[in-house]
Amino acid sequence: MGKPIAVGIDLGTSTSEISFFMDGKPRALLFDPSVKTSYIVPSIVAVDNRGMLLVGEKARDYVDIPGRGVREVKRKMGTGERVTLGGVQYRPEEISAFILKYLVEYAEKSLKEKITDVVITVPANWNDAQKTATKVAGELAGLNVIRLINEPTAAALAFGIKNIQAEEQLLVFDFGGGTLDITILEMMGGVMDVIVSHGDDKLGGKEFDEVVKNIIIKKFKGKHPGFPITEFSESILKGTAEKTKKMLLTETLAKVFLPKFSVFKGETIDFECVVSREEFEHESASLLDRARACLKETLKRSKVRPSAIGEIILVGGTTYVPCVRNLVREFFGKEPIFKINPDIAVSFGASIQCALAKNLISEEDGIILQDNASFGIGTDILEEESHTGLKKLKYSELMPLNSKLPFTVTKYYNLLSTTQSGLKCNFYQDRIGNITNLAEAIHIGMEGKIENISPSLNGQPHEVLVDLSYDVSGTIVIYVRIPATGQTLRIDLDQSDLRMNDEEIEASKHRIANTPFNSKPVPPKPPIAAPVLPDAWKNNPESRRWTPMIEKGKALSENLVGANKIKLVNLINYLCTALAKKDSEKVEEHGNCLTDLLFDLGND
Repeated sequence: MGKPIAVGIDLGTSTSEISFFMDGKPRALLFDPSVKTSYIVPSIVAVDNRGMLLVGEKARDYVDIPGRGVREVKRKMGTGERVTLGGVQYRPEEISAFILKYLVEYAEKSLKEKITDVVITVPANWNDAQKTATKVAGELAGLNVIRLINEPTAAALAFGIKNIQAEEQLLVFDFGGGTLDITILEMMGGVMDVIVSHGDDKLGGKEFDEVVKNIIIKKFKGKHPGFPITEFSESILKGTAEKTKKMLLTETLAKVFLPKFSVFKGETIDFECVVSREEFEHESASLLDRARACLKETLKRSKVRPSAIGEIILVGGTTYVPCVRNLVREFFGKEPIFKINPDIAVSFGASIQCALAKNLISEEDGIILQDNASFGIGTDILEEESHTGLKKLKYSELMPLNSKLPFTVTKYYNLLSTTQSGLKCNFYQDRIGNITNLAEAIHIGMEGKIENISPSLNGQPHEVLVDLSYDVSGTIVIYVRIPATGQTLRIDLDQSDLRMNDEEIEASKHRIANTPFNSKPVPPKPPIAAPVLPDAWKNNPESRRWTPMIEKGKALSENLVGANKIKLVNLINYLCTALAKKDSEKVEEHGNCLTDLLFDLGND
């Protein structure tokens, strides 16, 4: 048994990192010791030619081939949405579990230690379904998630552990691939107190990638009107846009080259253009306005003036974008600090939190973290309006926005009448603060009923007690009690499609545990048929001969997975491309190969 370690994981939209706390300090795990930045692992998953799973850098050559890879799955967490990978349907939790499993298995080989307990980071303004999905992803990967920690809070913890004697207010501007989180904290006497967290969970680096993509599309349409942008072409653009954005971090001009980008009437064309930083920043103006609005709202909620902020900590890959840094600099009138690496600050903080939870940091060296809830929680009550006599549902607050964690409360209510025999309870999030209108609240998927309530015999409606607890990881526990009748109801998360049930979790654990990663070098990417219009091949008179074969192949491919599916789809594409180009020699070659493959598949 080696030295005690604590592990923290930043499970990001664009990239993920794993760090460990050992010998009194956090360290990022390098996936290639010869490359200083190899602690950054792309959050992408793909399937190679042999149907083997690829994660991270090895997945790059395949991730943008339709149906072969998944990007940005973090944005689908807690939605219940399915994604297709190699012809198989997966939940976002499962794709995230593949990433977690890859990170941890590599860490175990490197550290020569079995890793079970971890702390995983989440955006500060995520809802309960999203946080629950993250915990489930950890469970599917065989991990014990001892705590979730908000990403900007984790970054501040990484700063605070090095500056434990500081006494000032900090602002963490965490702009990652998928979300913008802004948190204001106060440090005093080794205590780090979160004052407020706010952000935009639909604003991140991916939106800036989209800006670049739209610039390229606009230039293409201007130069080649009438040429289509197919699904294949658009998928290739995702990776190109990201690369172009990264070039513009340090250069004022970025060259773009897209071979075989479009096909029209049998003609295949390459496309190249130049994207300037100036036009990128101009087209990004609305995104910068949203980020500026988040800053203003955060300061408004905290009642802190910009001049009172001592240090501004930049975290996340999007803070490398020059116009984003300029926005922060101009807003506060001073330079942000770079005492911690923006790429690994969050995973550092997660490992520190894990070390605190496992008592690996002494009291003298430690720091006390007081986090808060980035949303409020309430229930609905039926009240009679005095001026109309009508009964109306209203929002009743149980936990205020930005309450200190852990939080517990008991609230007292009454039934409407002495003969009321049933009670339905619903619970909501408050993202605004001090709301009274139920329409402004967000149902969090927690509800329940108490039935067969006996009548009250003392002339007063029964009293109803609501007990709420919210822990540091964001786990909600609610009980509704009627003391007079002895009835108690525990309110649990509903079993909607937003959450995996126990049977799904167990089945998924088995599937993930038995899915091997491709640990060998990835073979060269096979040639992919150039994109064609769906019906372009039908313009060739020879198509009548091959139509039944093509339609049969398309129908069969719907029920296949893995290498056979990939081979069949590629052959169909090759044949259709040859028909569109009226290349009789290739038509015969690919047509015969398709015939043989369909025969083989039909006799398996």
